[in-house]
Amino acid sequence: MGWTQKDLDNARNRLSGNNAIKLPQQIRVVETLPSKMNDQPAERESLYVGIDPDIHFSGVATWNRKVKNLKLYNLSFFDLTEFLSYLEKNFRLRVTIEAGWMIKKTNWHRESTLSKNEHISSSIGANHQVGKLLGAYCERNNISYLFTKPRGKMDSSTFKNYTKYIGRTNQEQRDAGMLVYGL
Repeated sequence: MGWTQKDLDNARNRLSGNNAIKLPQQIRVVETLPSKMNDQPAERESLYVGIDPDIHFSGVATWNRKVKNLKLYNLSFFDLTEFLSYLEKNFRLRVTIEAGWMIKKTNWHRESTLSKNEHISSSIGANHQVGKLLGAYCERNNISYLFTKPRGKMDSSTFKNYTKYIGRTNQEQRDAGMLVYGL
């Protein structure tokens, strides 16, 4: 059970000496029990989330089937976990994470130097690890998720014709969008 505002005020009063730990003034109080024990939470609307993991900014797409609305984002790892936490409180989530490591055949890039090939391999491995960490985050927070193989690349004009999306997109956003569009 969470702390009530009265509990927090009492703790502040007990710890308000010169050598005491200073508590932040604004602490969010979360009520964990419904006002009536027989209250049932309202059925939450489903929201599909597609993620193309990346070490810098992951492509993220949300698809609301009820209103047929596709939104695209680029989010850092920590912003993405906060975003998922926010969405999970308001929607019944279905997360799909692109999992490049599920492809058995590797595509070795034929760059001019060995160091460029090593850099590409390192980046790909890091992106795979971000995807696995996102899966672990979903698992820990009881968010429904699945890993799926990449479905191939799509250029901007083809994506816009297919989805009727208006606005600029990048490859990560398009990949994430194609994971959930039309579900």
